[in-house]
Amino acid sequence: MLWVLYVLVALWMALWFVPYSVNGVRPLPECIALIPMLTVPLVLVMGASAVTGHWLQWCIGVPLLLVQLMWFGASRWNMPRFILHLFGFSERRRRARADSSEHSDVDASHQARSEHMGSISLHQPHFKVMSLNCRFGRADAAELLTYVQSEHIDVLALQEVTEELIERLDKAGIGLDMPYRSLGRPSPQDNGGTNALFSRVKPVEQSAASVDILAANIPTLCIEIAGKRVRFASAHPKSPGRGGRFWQIGIERLAGFSKRITSLHEISDISHEQAFPSYSPSPQDTVVMGDLNSSIYHPVFRHLIRTSGLSDAAYEMRAGLHPTFPSSWRYVPSILEIDHVLLTEGVVPQSISTAIIPGSDHRALIVAITLS
Repeated sequence: MLWVLYVLVALWMALWFVPYSVNGVRPLPECIALIPMLTVPLVLVMGASAVTGHWLQWCIGVPLLLVQLMWFGASRWNMPRFILHLFGFSERRRRARADSSEHSDVDASHQARSEHMGSISLHQPHFKVMSLNCRFGRADAAELLTYVQSEHIDVLALQEVTEELIERLDKAGIGLDMPYRSLGRPSPQDNGGTNALFSRVKPVEQSAASVDILAANIPTLCIEIAGKRVRFASAHPKSPGRGGRFWQIGIERLAGFSKRITSLHEISDISHEQAFPSYSPSPQDTVVMGDLNSSIYHPVFRHLIRTSGLSDAAYEMRAGLHPTFPSSWRYVPSILEIDHVLLTEGVVPQSISTAIIPGSDHRALIVAITLS
């Protein structure tokens, strides 16, 4: 029985190495998402091996546990280049912050800087962004606005937005703090609702739809900061449950925000006719926020980070894992890191934290950012 359990854990962990080209074959996306959770049964099985005196099996568990620790460690520490390449990680593009304590959930020093970094200045390139999946529009509008005010959020990205939620936000007074918005154009591809962006600063341009990811339209708005234009986007690829191939293509196409890309997995049985692929607007500094329904454990997400001009804020900062789902399940903590802030090279993350917003089943993700 111990041998069977060790083999099952090892085979499950081996899904990390499946080619990204087949990552969309279900149930691979769901199984891969749960790989970090295998640490718990692995430790239990190793404990049972030790108690029963089966030391050979216990020794088999040691390298498996070390691999799990290495996967987690890669999100927090610099690893040798050959290890990063072996496990499909990207090399970090920016100098990591030395003090890892600055990467944890909002601490005292971060609170002290909030007012300074909380409002975009045309001369001081500091700003703070926040992303939240609103759970079919059920997020508490008043609580959301209270958090936006207390944290001095400059750009707010929302997913699974409904008309009713927009009405509740307007009644709560979001227009006083964030008078500018870019709402995603409704379409038959909406998954749980539309996407939306709100801003404190008047954008120089905006769009209700941009890169096509075969899901809800991605609205964008562009703000001029310290003489540079920064584009913000709110994205929400479909979950694997809505089709593994659609899920995979959606993640691949996010690379369109940093370069021209043709997905390797275009399919002929798309439910609507249009030219493929769809390209991004002209390249510029970009921040892509949203529930991306994928984590660094998914080969397709690692491929996106490794081969495009986008990088993950938490990974770049060596901030460790910031699980965001679920946030509303009783007795179940957040275990999956599927909400992300992706950045092009000219945008530098400074701190990252999460927060619970009542009514949503995702934690909000907050990132303070500067321009290089």
